[in-house]
Amino acid sequence: MPKPEQCLRVVCMGESSTYCTGIEDDSRTYPHRLGEYLRDLKPGVEIDIVNAGVGGYTSVENVLRLLFHVAPLSPNIIVYYYTHNDVHPRRLEGLSRDYNQYSCSWFEPPSGGGLSGWFKRRQNLATAYVGNIVRRRGDGRRNSKHIAHNPPDAFRANFSALVVLAKAAGASVLFVNPNYRQEDPNDPAANAVWEHRRIVEDIAKRTGASVVDLHGSLPYLCQRSETLDRNYYDEVHFTEKGADSAARIVANAIMEQGLLNFSKEKPLIY
Repeated sequence: MPKPEQCLRVVCMGESSTYCTGIEDDSRTYPHRLGEYLRDLKPGVEIDIVNAGVGGYTSVENVLRLLFHVAPLSPNIIVYYYTHNDVHPRRLEGLSRDYNQYSCSWFEPPSGGGLSGWFKRRQNLATAYVGNIVRRRGDGRRNSKHIAHNPPDAFRANFSALVVLAKAAGASVLFVNPNYRQEDPNDPAANAVWEHRRIVEDIAKRTGASVVDLHGSLPYLCQRSETLDRNYYDEVHFTEKGADSAARIVANAIMEQGLLNFSKEKPLIY
C-alpha cells in the first residue's frame, strides 16, 4: 500500500517472536500495540504499523525480505527484533553467509524422497512454516558442539547488510536485543545468543543504528528449570502481557532516541 505523504510508517521485522506466534488476536500482538503506544506518545501524527515478522526466518531471509518486500513500503523506521533463529545454523559444521548448509531448496525437501517423502512434504507445505519445508534437520550434522567452533561471521555480515539496505531505503533502524538464558559453559546456544547481542551492539555503534535491550527491562526467568515469567509462554514467544510490555519499551526507545524525526530524503532503493 502506498504510504501517504504525511504518514510515518514503522515496519517490525523479525521471526515468530515478532509475528507473535501464539497470540490469536492481532490487536494484542507486539507490533500492533507498538502502534497504539506511538500514537499516544505522538498525538496528531499518522502512524502506520506493518508486522513483517515470519516464523522460522533467519537474518538471511530477512535481508531478502527487506530488499524485496519492506523497502517498497517506504518505511521510516525498521524495528528488527531477533531471538535465537540464527543460532540454529551455527549447529552445522561450517557456515556460509547465505546459510546454504542450513536451508535446502524446494527440490531437496528435508522429509526425503519417495512416496513417503512426497506425503510428508505435502503435510509440511500445509503448515506454511519455513522450518518444516526448507531446513536441513537430522543426519547428525546439526549438533550444538559445533557452535563454539563456528564463529558468527555470517550473522555479523547479514545484520550489517540489513542496516545498509534499510538506510538505502530511507529508514532508521532500531534493533531489539532479546531476553534469553544466561551464559553458561554448558549451554552453547545461550552463549551464542549473548554473542549475537554483543555483535548487534557493535554494529549499531559502527553504523549509527539504535538499540533497545529487553534484558533488564522486561522480566524474564532465565533458567531452563524455572517456570517462565508470564511475559513469555516459552523461551522466546510473548504472552499478550509480554507483547504489550515489549511494545511500550520499544515505543519509549523510539521516542527517546528521536527516531520519529525522520528525513524526507528520497530513498536510494524502493
